Amino acid sequence: MTKIKYSVVLPTLNGEKNLRVTLPYMLQIKREDIEFVVSNNKSDDNTKKFILSLNDDRIKLVEPPKRLPAGGNLEYAYHNACGEWQGHIGDDDVFFLSRFNYLDKIITHTNPDVVRTEYLGYFWHNHPSNLANTLDGRKGYDGKLKIYNGKTISQKMFNDRSVHCGGAWIVKRRIIDKIREKCGFFSSNDHVEFFAMRAACALSKTVSFINLPLFVMGRSPKSSGTLALDKKRKNSTSHWDWNFESPNPWSYCPFQYKGSFSISLDAALKVKNFFPEIFSDVNIQWIKWIDAVRWQIETLIENDQLPNDSIDIIQKGIKAVPFYARLYWYLVWFLKYSNRFKNFNKIYSLEKLLSEIFFYNNKNNKSSSTNFCWINHLRGEEVGFYSILDVPKWVENNFSEYYELETHVYESRVIEHQTV
Repeated sequence: MTKIKYSVVLPTLNGEKNLRVTLPYMLQIKREDIEFVVSNNKSDDNTKKFILSLNDDRIKLVEPPKRLPAGGNLEYAYHNACGEWQGHIGDDDVFFLSRFNYLDKIITHTNPDVVRTEYLGYFWHNHPSNLANTLDGRKGYDGKLKIYNGKTISQKMFNDRSVHCGGAWIVKRRIIDKIREKCGFFSSNDHVEFFAMRAACALSKTVSFINLPLFVMGRSPKSSGTLALDKKRKNSTSHWDWNFESPNPWSYCPFQYKGSFSISLDAALKVKNFFPEIFSDVNIQWIKWIDAVRWQIETLIENDQLPNDSIDIIQKGIKAVPFYARLYWYLVWFLKYSNRFKNFNKIYSLEKLLSEIFFYNNKNNKSSSTNFCWINHLRGEEVGFYSILDVPKWVENNFSEYYELETHVYESRVIEHQTV
């Protein structure tokens, strides 16, 4: 029996339509050391029937005894994975078919506990936005491979408002087991990768990061982000039900509303609580969090997704943070809504100035030069695809020099050791 090297963890709920596109494509990979752990979360459609019809021994179909929150279903899927390396994707995501060959190279050369890659976002053709059928790239990619100390990178990630999506990571099984032994779970119901990847890096000796997309994060109408944040769908039967998905108040985040930034902050504080020996020296950058939370709360109110009576709860959160952070919040809020400041550019400049005074100086945060950059270049109407499946092939064909796997090219042009 072939030893499983990679577990692709794939939780799904009513994902039949997406899976009919994505899963057969990924099954084209002719490797027997990969398993696809599909956790069917009591779907109402024909997801189970379709999975069984594929008749592929590499698919491990599991089903929880009852329907779980998305985070619970993800944890259930991880519990059923047995690969040496594990990572999860959504039913509307795909990875490059060359991905595992690349991972083989990275693992052999750097002996990491965690590997992180870059990714592209693809808005499915039926996405409820004007970005449908386009790519979304966030930064420049140069193909460099960097090696980081796990503890250091986890401390650096602590105050990140966002964490790379699940498909961009793979984690060694023994690290997952350590987290589960310590915390009782790897991916908690409320925090998914916001907690899991911070914890995984914290317990890792080495984290390898390749600055190259090997994964396409799909944004379809049923994506959790779309369902949670799309105002138009909140009254439909397919909306994101926070009362089911995350019914309990945050244990650590002082801002009691449901949004990506409050999830990330609560997850960061939860990680610090579980691993104080690693994060005891890490300071919470309250101005950075306040900036993010304030913007998100304003957006939710404007989109009628946060009831006005939630303001009282938010005010309690403001009172729970340090004085300087509260002062920053009130100053920016006053400037934004004061009748004396009606010019947006002036307000933006004042907000930026306040941010620099209170928190950070961007002079030391210059991005390194890159060989090709996606941001703005592949958005809007400039590039379109008929399917998410066209993305990996198009990228590899147009930027083939970055996907060269010959050993001498790989070693001379990609490897860049960097311990921070």
